[in-house]
Amino acid sequence: MVNNEELKVEENKLRRQLLDMRFDLKLGRLSNTALIRKAKKKLARTLTSIRRNNGKA
Repeated sequence: MVNNEELKVEENKLRRQLLDMRFDLKLGRLSNTALIRKAKKKLARTLTSIRRNNGKA
């Protein structure tokens, strides 16, 4: 099982990645818009894992 610190690092990385993708989309540099949806889902899964681990702590 991954600990909360690793999950927090992953969360920050995904948030930054999502922000960058949104900028790229607005600037017309993002050709595959499905990547935004995948990043959102991965972020949601990470946040769910963090919340689940906090309940067991």
